[in-house]
Amino acid sequence: MTPDICLLLEGTYPFVKGGVSSWVHQIIRQLPELTFTIMHVSPKRGYYPKGPAYEMPKNVVGLEEVCLHEYTMSENRGEGDNREKVDRFRDLVEDMCAGRIGAFADFIRSLEEDGGAGMNSYDLLQTRESWEVLVDTYRAEAEEESFLNFFWTWRYSNMPLFNVLAANAPAAGLYHTISTGYAGILAAACKVRHQRPMLLTEHGIYTKERRIEINRADWIEDWESGELVAERTAPYFKRFWVRQFQMMAGVCY
Repeated sequence: MTPDICLLLEGTYPFVKGGVSSWVHQIIRQLPELTFTIMHVSPKRGYYPKGPAYEMPKNVVGLEEVCLHEYTMSENRGEGDNREKVDRFRDLVEDMCAGRIGAFADFIRSLEEDGGAGMNSYDLLQTRESWEVLVDTYRAEAEEESFLNFFWTWRYSNMPLFNVLAANAPAAGLYHTISTGYAGILAAACKVRHQRPMLLTEHGIYTKERRIEINRADWIEDWESGELVAERTAPYFKRFWVRQFQMMAGVCY
């Protein structure tokens, strides 16, 4: 049976108690005539060892986790013309750099080609064509930065995104997310794949919260200089991460 609503959540219900989780729990309980399935975006498998913190209502018919930081690299290329597929990835990267979102739907459709065996992580990160995308992007916008740091930033930013976009979300009557970010872009991907409505009821401004975290982060290095410099703009790699979350928000909106 196809559930009425698929809830796409990140770091919250049903594993974490709090105001937002209580709101979601009440929504489900107050709509007993509707069935719900939940896709929860978690950092990794087993991150919530005690399982759900709430007793799941009877109208919740499914619960799946999508793990951001479990990287299983494909060992083989996808089927078909790899150049055309990676060109769609290049279009997505160029849109991200320019603050556009037009290439997103085509990229999602490319993941669905050949019965779901179209584009995979090997195509996007381990082929000559994907290497050209990385190098061209580096030359276009970050040539003054360390290439080694750019390479690993590219990997660490794209792998969680690919994990989310490759998730096998169930068919549902409606896709409902309560944030942008990874849950939001997964909801947008579900809308494209299943041609069903998507709803966002935003609790807090996800992108603003991530921007604050990134600007405070000591794990994102400024490699431009060994000196302390007062700047009007954030260092490149912090801007890179902020832009990633802005793109996800733009797609979701």
